[in-house]
Amino acid sequence: NADPYRLPSIVLHLLLDEVQVTTRNLFELLGRYQITPSNIDQNYFEKQIRYGRTHNWGHSFPVDKKRLEPTFSEEFAHHYFEEFLPIAFISDLLEEATKADTSIGFIVDGPKHLAWVLRATNGQATVQRLDHGAIRPKVSLHFSTTVLMRLILQKTTLEKAMMLREVRTEGPMIDALRVASVFGRLLKEYPYYGRKVEAEVVR
Repeated sequence: NADPYRLPSIVLHLLLDEVQVTTRNLFELLGRYQITPSNIDQNYFEKQIRYGRTHNWGHSFPVDKKRLEPTFSEEFAHHYFEEFLPIAFISDLLEEATKADTSIGFIVDGPKHLAWVLRATNGQATVQRLDHGAIRPKVSLHFSTTVLMRLILQKTTLEKAMMLREVRTEGPMIDALRVASVFGRLLKEYPYYGRKVEAEVVR
């Protein structure tokens, strides 16, 4: 059958063929704990493929990090929040962050009103612009442009920025702490590699 995802041949082999496992203990473990094979949700699988392509999985071409290091602009903010963030918010992080139907606002403080709201819709992260007068998200994180870029480029951590009051949270305390913890994990575990790399991988 044609492969609509254009996966590497070794991955197709592992997914489709009856791979011979020589370690007998693996089968003993499966039997002991009655672990049965399960089907992977197609939407989740497709999301993982998109994320892998965005993050250069399986590619070894050199990246000039200095040349690709972005600076803040309104265009970059749109790209990061509306294109990158929904991909990076994989299912377990999204489920934890949006417990009890929590919506999350990302507010960039500055002369222009730049704000987005993230929600979970059918298990997927959706991000939309948050206009003046719109219903407030349950939890919001406020950044300056400088602090936002330092977080994205991993030059500081969200925990440190919050301790120094460089990031302000808005909303119920318990929910705000949970959201901040999840977003801090996302910044560490799924760093932004630059738009040029994404274009080269996805094309």
